[in-house]
Amino acid sequence: MMNDPTEPAKRDPQILQLLASGTETDLRRLQVEFTCVGTQTKTAPSLAFTTFHHLLQTSWFTALRTSGVHYNGADQVLWNFTITPEEMKRVAAALTRLDSLETQQLQRPHLSLTLALRDSRLGQAGYEAILGRDDAMAVIGDVKDALDHDNASGRRLIAEHQRLVFA
Repeated sequence: MMNDPTEPAKRDPQILQLLASGTETDLRRLQVEFTCVGTQTKTAPSLAFTTFHHLLQTSWFTALRTSGVHYNGADQVLWNFTITPEEMKRVAAALTRLDSLETQQLQRPHLSLTLALRDSRLGQAGYEAILGRDDAMAVIGDVKDALDHDNASGRRLIAEHQRLVFA
């Protein structure tokens, strides 16, 4: 099921399954972003990545933001890195974990996970999940584990991001 990226389908498992079913070529233009949300005592940078076949387009993320949610410093500092299409395929598979997370209203939202895909055989897809602290830590860990062990820059940026966001 394709959706209009300007109208995000929150926690729509069909989008996660669609992305997980894609080939490495299908996912070359998939973008992933982690951004702190809610009231924070410090500003942490957003962290985004895509494959080396695609130049990151931050406007794809802003179009998916939930109105009324405070995106803490999202437009001020952005850390980014690239990964291989093979890594992106593993990331897409790892993100199907979001299907099993609670969809309850969060008392203290902590992190926005946004996925945006355009110009792909799969069509256009947009997804945002607002996660609590524990779920965010688990999902970021899954993404880090999906990266190649020799992707030092990606692993280092994720680890530093985790340190800043969850300290």
